[in-house]
Amino acid sequence: MINVYEAPMRPDYEDVDDMSLFLAGGITGCPDWQSDLIGKLAANWAVKKPLTVYNPRRKDFDINNPDMTREQITWEHYYLKGEPTCRHAISFWFCDDAIQPITLLEFGRWITRKSTHANEGVFNSAVEVFVGIEPGYEREQDVRIQLELERGVNNDESEPDYGFDVEVKVVDNLDDLTNQIIGWGKYWEINEEVTRKR
Repeated sequence: MINVYEAPMRPDYEDVDDMSLFLAGGITGCPDWQSDLIGKLAANWAVKKPLTVYNPRRKDFDINNPDMTREQITWEHYYLKGEPTCRHAISFWFCDDAIQPITLLEFGRWITRKSTHANEGVFNSAVEVFVGIEPGYEREQDVRIQLELERGVNNDESEPDYGFDVEVKVVDNLDDLTNQIIGWGKYWEINEEVTRKR
């Protein structure tokens, strides 16, 4: 099960699930890829624990309203970090419809954080990052080089893609991005079961 919070909705703290995901990517000038990804996650989330999804795309946003703009940016800034008690991930999707400078800014900030599982038991000391780039996105090379320099990029097709490594494997479609996110959820589910049996 997944629970979706669209900006500027704020869940009650007790309603936040053990795992959360922020959908980072273009909004202005971009198709509603967020709904597509949410639909794929909802149809395929086979993890026992529910997932809280933070979706910055909102139906009633007026970019010319400075109060709404401040509210939006503040909401995104807060939920990109996730709740301190959650295992948190950010999925970045770079569609080919626009350059998305705000997404590039957020991307640069968050790829410098190492993955949560590298510090087991320390929740949200960092976030897991998933990256998808639609073919034709004009800044693809920039995104790939930044990832390579900061995190390492797994482009070896012979290596299994578990979707939770410190290295980031860039995908080119929402189906593969969905599978990486689900793989991350399954990893934590298995890890917690093993820990309980000890």
